[in-house]
Amino acid sequence: VDRNAPSCDLSQNWNWSNSSTQELFLSVNSTFVLAPFSASWNWTSDQTTHVATTPLLVLNNSSSWTLRGIPEGESTITVQLSTESGMVSTCSSWLRRDYTPAEVSLDVPKSITNDSAVEIRFNASDIGAGIANAILTINGRVVQNHSLLNQSTLEVIGEYNVSEGVNFVELVVVDVSGNQMFINDSFSVDWTAPSVQIFFAANQSSHHVFDKSGATIAWNITDLNRVETAWITFENQSFSIEQTSGFMTLYAATGSWNATVHARDIAGNQRHN
Repeated sequence: VDRNAPSCDLSQNWNWSNSSTQELFLSVNSTFVLAPFSASWNWTSDQTTHVATTPLLVLNNSSSWTLRGIPEGESTITVQLSTESGMVSTCSSWLRRDYTPAEVSLDVPKSITNDSAVEIRFNASDIGAGIANAILTINGRVVQNHSLLNQSTLEVIGEYNVSEGVNFVELVVVDVSGNQMFINDSFSVDWTAPSVQIFFAANQSSHHVFDKSGATIAWNITDLNRVETAWITFENQSFSIEQTSGFMTLYAATGSWNATVHARDIAGNQRHN
């Protein structure tokens, strides 16, 4: 005679995962070694109960099976044991699934700069399992490495030394379940001022003795990126020039005068000649 309901234990895995399957193990503790019998089971997710169509076969007081199609979020698995004597007991297990990677944003300089160090900001948020790791690299060099965070949001602002030319920034964020999000961007650094050439057409030199006929100067300006503005100063006067190469005739009182061509690129670097 057995008047005691068997107790059962269902293996639990409360850790977050991004796997849609889970192997479960059921063990039964009974006063007597039970003959093979079936147990019904169901699982609940988002307040919806799914009843299994295939019962579990409990053999030698244990059973195992694989649960498939686990939805995102938290799920509860419940097993009900019924013996021939009519004794009933239940046991439960819980699962947590997160299939959605973190949301991330990356903020780098939007225009060409001539700074040797720039500010870079990134944000990450994960409302499921939480953020486990975030790595920021510039040109393949790790500049930020945050690990084992287990938090829902992360914001990092830093200033980093950079190289002239195009700089490549990459951000990789992995959540606790193993979902990965990758984002990249780039920005340009220009430390080189424009190249400025000027000469007087008459003698190919940088100075000229003026007479009433004036003097014609020529110039040529080049830059790695783009010239933003250029101008000529002469005899306390300033003349804006629209083209990076050209010529202009200047007039002044008889004597010796200097003309200067100035140029500034879009990064702010400036040079004159």
